[in-house]
Amino acid sequence: MVAELLERTTELAGELKYYFPNKSVTIVQSGDLPLNKVYAPQFRRAVDVRIRARGVELVFGEHLDETVPKDGMVTTRSGRKIPADLVVSSTGGTPATGFLSNIMPSILIPSGRVRTEHTLQVMSHPDIFCIGDAVDTEERPGLGKYQKHSKVVCANVLARVRGEPAKAVYGGSIETIGISMGKTGGAGYIGVLWGLVCPNWLIWFAKARTLGTRAARVHMGYGLMDSLRGTPISESPFTTVLRGAEGAAAAA
Repeated sequence: MVAELLERTTELAGELKYYFPNKSVTIVQSGDLPLNKVYAPQFRRAVDVRIRARGVELVFGEHLDETVPKDGMVTTRSGRKIPADLVVSSTGGTPATGFLSNIMPSILIPSGRVRTEHTLQVMSHPDIFCIGDAVDTEERPGLGKYQKHSKVVCANVLARVRGEPAKAVYGGSIETIGISMGKTGGAGYIGVLWGLVCPNWLIWFAKARTLGTRAARVHMGYGLMDSLRGTPISESPFTTVLRGAEGAAAAA
């Protein structure tokens, strides 16, 4: 397999090598280190070392323009041939904001993201708000950031309804990431101080064992203890309450 390198590609490569250790996995990266420059160099170097230790080959300074192997090979832009029977392209997507180009083209930047104020109001359109991947920001996409977006927008929408100016401001988020590389660990980063690199054991404990599903269950409201125990969702008290509510609604 050949993949172009973003955060989730690193996870995919690590998982493949964990479950299929005899498979050849190669990551092609245009830069000289893994991941994006939003992360501190020491973290990117740690990812390099840890993913190589799991048997993944990294090819830096190259571009892969083709995603369909020919005769079991793909060729990089410079002409280098790499054996492959599967190519996963993950160079990143663009927001589906094309429809706005015919309505409010001035609010879009070339990448398709939307220009906003710090209040997340769309530029020159104070009663229109934008959250999520479409916001023009240097931050990496992340669910935790969008939860903060929603709080800012909710406060400002209510203010506008009351006839008041929007005052809540999105001040950015600390960049954090946990990358699992199979069930034995991975690499993690917390963007405070000089940029903290999490040890392998911490990623094993926090994410790699379950691929973060237990933390996801907590966010979805299934309860901390149920999530830690791994109680099946069908047996969760949260689900029982929902079923009771559905039954009461049906009876009514």
